[in-house]
Amino acid sequence: MKLKKYLSVLAGLFLVVGCKSQSSPTSVKFDEDRLIRDIESISHDSLGGRFFGTQGNYKASAFVAFQFKKL
Repeated sequence: MKLKKYLSVLAGLFLVVGCKSQSSPTSVKFDEDRLIRDIESISHDSLGGRFFGTQGNYKASAFVAFQFKKL
C-alpha cells in the first residue's frame, strides 16, 4: 500500500513538472485534490495492473487522454 502511495505521488510530480516546463498563453490552475483523485483513479486495482494490451491499460490511457482534452 505504501508503494502505491509513493508511486502515485511520483507520477503526480512528473505530471506537474512536465506541464510546468511548457509555456502556454493561458494559465491552468493547479488543483492538488483533483490531481490526487485522478492518480488514484489511474492506479486503482480495478484496472488490473495496466499491463500493455490489457483492458485496464486501455481504460487508463482513455482516462488520461480525456483529461488532456478537457484542458
